[in-house]
Amino acid sequence: MEEHFSPWDREMISAVEASEKVATEATDIDVLAFQGFKDSLSNFFPCTLTDNSRTFSSAEQMYQYTKAIYHRDYTSARLILNVKRAYDCKKVSKRVRVSDAWLNERVDILKDIAEKKYLQVPEVRSILARHTNSYIAEAVPGECFWSCGYDKWKARRINPKLYPGRNEMGRIWMCIRDKYMTSN
Repeated sequence: MEEHFSPWDREMISAVEASEKVATEATDIDVLAFQGFKDSLSNFFPCTLTDNSRTFSSAEQMYQYTKAIYHRDYTSARLILNVKRAYDCKKVSKRVRVSDAWLNERVDILKDIAEKKYLQVPEVRSILARHTNSYIAEAVPGECFWSCGYDKWKARRINPKLYPGRNEMGRIWMCIRDKYMTSN
């Protein structure tokens, strides 16, 4: 006898089957997962960065300041410079009205900031040198643009091809690592 399921039931069955598949497809790929202010690859990691004679307390502060200046929101830019914790910079930046042009350029902008961080912060060079063959994943649960979408524990255990997120930040670090580690 054929079972009749509503579209919603079929959707739920598919989701359960997909999660069971992910749970059984562990990876043997070495994954370097990072997240939060204690991880040097994170934009929230406290470090001194300079650009055009301006000093920043983290890559997040530099990124959010750049976003505010890009949109000519000088009030937000000043506020971002006056807070030192990366979380607070991100919070202040929520005031900035983001354009489609920014959305198209933000990865390249953050790649430039990450490269400055690589060149100026020894901890970043050190961790990338220790992980020359690792897949790098930013691990922020539910964040699916910059991150892989999983927490660190799950990101290390699941095949990166199955991540729900784009992992743009992890891709940026792999690109920078490959550029500098192969040129030496």
